Amino acid sequence: PATIKALLPNTILWDASEDRSGGLQFRCRLAGTMLVEVLGQEPTGRWLHQMFGAETACMHRELGAVVRKRRPYFSEHKMSWADKPYYSYIRLMLPFTHHARHLPGDDPQRVALLCNVVSFVKA
Repeated sequence: PATIKALLPNTILWDASEDRSGGLQFRCRLAGTMLVEVLGQEPTGRWLHQMFGAETACMHRELGAVVRKRRPYFSEHKMSWADKPYYSYIRLMLPFTHHARHLPGDDPQRVALLCNVVSFVKA
């Protein structure tokens, strides 16, 4: 963390898990202070579908692609979910597997955690 200190306010960690039907779901494990300010609420512990309204489906697709492909992903979007369409944001999503968490009994290749680093750009 000391080497990426400047990125921490713009970082959000998502736990990835399966729901009862086998679909993916994402829960915020931790959010940086800048993201809390932009969201206007503390997202820690909340599910993705509780936070982003109409943008939830797009975010779910992108996070799901990172989980399935086990590869980083970069995207750019307008901030319509925050009623700030004059802003856009770029996001880098990085997957971390169970192997990285060292949990016994888990598939070491399954992505369990996603790290998102977000940068906001005024249009």
